[in-house]
Amino acid sequence: MMQKVMIVDDNHQNRLVASGFLEDDYELLVLESGEACLAKLSEFIPDVILLDWMMPGLDGLEVLQRIREDTASRNLRVIMLTAKAQPKDITRAWRAGANDYITKPFEMGDLMDSVARQAAEKLRLDELDRKWREMEDGVRQAQKMEALGSLAGGIAHDFNNILFPIQAFAEMQMTHSDTEVAENAAEIKKAAQRAGKLVDQILSFSRQSRQTEKEIVPMHIIVKEALKLIRASFPASIDIRSVIRADCGLVMADPTAIHQVVMNLCTNAMHAMEDTGGTLTVRLETIDLGEGCSNLRLSVSDTGCGIPHDIRDAVFNPYFTTKPPGKGTGLGLAMVKDIVENLGGAIEMESQVGEGTLFRMDFKALDEECSMPDDTPVKPVGGNEHLLVVDDEPIIADMLGKILGNLGYRVQAFSDPTKVPDAVTEHIDLLITDMTMPGMNGVVLTEKVRKIRPDLPVILMTGFSEAIDSDLARKKGIAELLYKPVGQSDIAASIRKALAGQTTD
Repeated sequence: MMQKVMIVDDNHQNRLVASGFLEDDYELLVLESGEACLAKLSEFIPDVILLDWMMPGLDGLEVLQRIREDTASRNLRVIMLTAKAQPKDITRAWRAGANDYITKPFEMGDLMDSVARQAAEKLRLDELDRKWREMEDGVRQAQKMEALGSLAGGIAHDFNNILFPIQAFAEMQMTHSDTEVAENAAEIKKAAQRAGKLVDQILSFSRQSRQTEKEIVPMHIIVKEALKLIRASFPASIDIRSVIRADCGLVMADPTAIHQVVMNLCTNAMHAMEDTGGTLTVRLETIDLGEGCSNLRLSVSDTGCGIPHDIRDAVFNPYFTTKPPGKGTGLGLAMVKDIVENLGGAIEMESQVGEGTLFRMDFKALDEECSMPDDTPVKPVGGNEHLLVVDDEPIIADMLGKILGNLGYRVQAFSDPTKVPDAVTEHIDLLITDMTMPGMNGVVLTEKVRKIRPDLPVILMTGFSEAIDSDLARKKGIAELLYKPVGQSDIAASIRKALAGQTTD
């Protein structure tokens, strides 16, 4: 695209000569007064102005001063043309913001060289501005992610501590003689597990935790489960249509992540159609790539208001939202993109204002010989050893006491690590302790207990902590590091491994 040059001179002959030499290389606007220059400035947006000094009305120096008062024009290059050749005049022009100064009469070659230099400098300055804006955007983005990470880390510990007893007490009721009670308890457990994985997703998104675990999953089942919740919560004015092929095969993914993708995209679609109603369509199909390879394609489309073209590049940015306060955080699409890409997939968007929006995601399908893992519930294995349980949440300490007592263990539970008697630690076979506790954290408690029992096996549990990870736990001699909420079978298995002297790699 040609750069733009504005020629401002009250002399017709000067305008004619200058434009004749420049018209092949630049897009020109030729004007005869300072007033016309200022009036057309925001409309034409020139890169270089050839500005005569001596003109009736606003002279060139006054025009230059007004141009420099507008910060939006700071990169605009101005070449003063004048018969004033006194050093004091040249100094006035430089101080007013001129970038070059050519005295009349001038050689046309000198003028063309000056315009070329100033046009090149304008390009250089615009590129610097672009890079600076990118750097500022990157810094702001990093600050936003840091803020999100701090918030996510702050709530993760408390939230997982709430989910832990919900999941555990639900598991206790899953063996109830009343079938309906047992089935309801199983649904509560499933919801608690999904909530726990959602916390992992948020932490992963803010880069504060390990990546969520992937497994072989049938995507059509997860999509259908999400649609059940969608149908129950959407207004009647929105028609929900689904085309879900059950023979799509399997993918390697985190089920909760896929569930979250569907929920977030469908919720966005609802917001786009809540005023006028419309149709939400969710499709899942297999795309044959040839040579025995295929993708699973998940599509979510709506007939809502659509996304304006000028903001489409920003919709996946964290915190970007067009929704009013209380209706959106600006994290939904950012998390969707992050999840899809972390699962090795790709996401595309198409949108037309007034017609609707389509999100299309492709995931690599697994080979046909891949099979679902055996998810038959494992019966917890118990024992008769003496266990010490310490957690600053009394409900968790008591709950673990009940669970482990039901498995045959002798359990002593404390909710204050500073009040664990030395006499108790002399006779226990295993310590199970929370990590984050007031007064004394789990690592410090472990060190204290091992002064009395150096070889005592320890299981450390945490809802979330930046102070411990698997590598540090191994260095501290911790047999197992468990992340809340954790199931009874996993707790029971970890106890047997710890008592047998095994550790998790």
